Amino acid sequence: MTEEPHILYSVDNGIAHMVMNRPAKLNAITAAMGGEFVRICREVDYRDDIKVLVISGAGDRAFSAGSDVTALDDLGGPWEQRNRAEYDRDYIAPLLKLRKPSIAMIDGYCLGGGWKWP
Repeated sequence: MTEEPHILYSVDNGIAHMVMNRPAKLNAITAAMGGEFVRICREVDYRDDIKVLVISGAGDRAFSAGSDVTALDDLGGPWEQRNRAEYDRDYIAPLLKLRKPSIAMIDGYCLGGGWKWP
């Protein structure tokens, strides 16, 4: 069985739509999702036909619960945790530098690192 992508992305009539697609995990953000988010922000910035980025979370319980803390189990010690914190900052930077408007459609919980994405 194939797993659905954790980030859904589409462009329609100048509007880029990005949906965090992990409703069973309250759209908790993985490192792979962070990388995809960076790619999407760069594409939105680059493409002249895109005028705005709209970010939402799948399901009806949460926009995002923040970082997927189960991934933190893989971090061995303080140094790895520091590197993870820097990575979190790095994948938020492209949104902060976005030259186009972004809109967060928050429905439900918006916790931890999830509040940085809007």
